[in-house]
Amino acid sequence: MKAHYIIDFKPGYQKFPSRFRINSSLESIISFIHSLEDEAKFSAPDFNRLVDLCFELISRLPIPINHLQDSFILRARENKNGEVFSRASEISYNPYNHLVDQGRFNLSGEQVFYGAAPLESKNGSGQLTSICEPCKELFDTTCQNDLKYFTIGKWNIIKPIKIVILTFFKDALQKSSQVGNLNPHYVNFLKACCSRTDLEKCLRFYTFFSGYAARKYDVTQKYLLTTALFHALKKYYGNELGILYSSSMTENNGLNLALTKELIDNNYLKLEGSLMFKSMRDKRNIKSYTIVPASNYAEVESDGRFRFRYII
Repeated sequence: MKAHYIIDFKPGYQKFPSRFRINSSLESIISFIHSLEDEAKFSAPDFNRLVDLCFELISRLPIPINHLQDSFILRARENKNGEVFSRASEISYNPYNHLVDQGRFNLSGEQVFYGAAPLESKNGSGQLTSICEPCKELFDTTCQNDLKYFTIGKWNIIKPIKIVILTFFKDALQKSSQVGNLNPHYVNFLKACCSRTDLEKCLRFYTFFSGYAARKYDVTQKYLLTTALFHALKKYYGNELGILYSSSMTENNGLNLALTKELIDNNYLKLEGSLMFKSMRDKRNIKSYTIVPASNYAEVESDGRFRFRYII
């Protein structure tokens, strides 16, 4: 995955030849974070207030951003009731907003393109991450369906995508070599050009939201904080951007991407082709699955469709 590492500085910073200073105090940054936590604890949090608080933090602090290009993104959709997909729209974000449930970075009815980074490691892969995230039933020991099919699309990046990095999570750093390679680019840069106090301000913000993005939750209300952040980021940077974060469903071995629908609508990504996989539960160990390819790789043809020659 090729990326250009940058820190997005705000125009109000006091800059020096090789250093900068964040004008907001550490106490004010901590206060904003505590206000977010307090608001999120209410039974009916004020979402607009959460967005406003996130925007205040974004306006005061440098943001770690990648320009993602010369790579691709994987996205999976479960094949239910024997259905077979053949069009990009069928494995892209849900086109029917009334069927969209609340997610980690979206409100109910709000379309977001969720995918996985195509990374390979000892304990995971992009294909596995893309399958685990949309199908929570794989981890439900009461699920009666021992066989599931998924279609994974390979979406090539046509134009560089602005990606906000939320990988500053301890478990991800320990388990993912990619995170171990990625995070130091930002931390070392900040160490070189700002004070220890300003570094703490940044890391408080990065780790707070990275942790919320990377943990498993039993209730979707917990997603309001990360969704509010995404709304605030879109308010500040515009609607063509995404977020990279650690995959909770792979125990933080994989990396996920949440992209705005505008990126897909404006042709930042193009589907190259698709491959089907099947997941088979081990009847002797209901927490264990075997996941294997179940079709040929079907490239998108001139008519815009992909066709599987066989499915097993």
